[in-house]
Amino acid sequence: EDLNMLDILSSFIICLAIPIVMFLGGILIKIIKPKMNCFFGYRSRTSMTNESKWDYANQYFANIWLLLGGIQFILYAIITFFIYFKNKNIDGTICVIIIVLQALVLTISLIFIEKKLNNKFDIKKNIR
Repeated sequence: EDLNMLDILSSFIICLAIPIVMFLGGILIKIIKPKMNCFFGYRSRTSMTNESKWDYANQYFANIWLLLGGIQFILYAIITFFIYFKNKNIDGTICVIIIVLQALVLTISLIFIEKKLNNKFDIKKNIR
């Protein structure tokens, strides 16, 4: 049984939500260039140590999320379209697998940013 257009569209949106958020988040950080605050930006214990770390972390975060969000969007859009046109359906299990893989990439990107921050700055918070 064919899904109606709203079901198909909602499945695509669900499967692509994380890359869209990552990409748009990267654009937003690049455009706004937030000053250190409690609400917006790449906020971690390490990044909020001082202004240098904050600026570096947010710049790096924006670049990584733009890149990974864009790549994942293209990749999973192609995969999702292929699955739909092959099966005339997007199974919920497939969406869950896609979302888990995307969440894994998101999490790894945050770990990578923290390691990059720790490598860039020494214990006294100076740039190496």
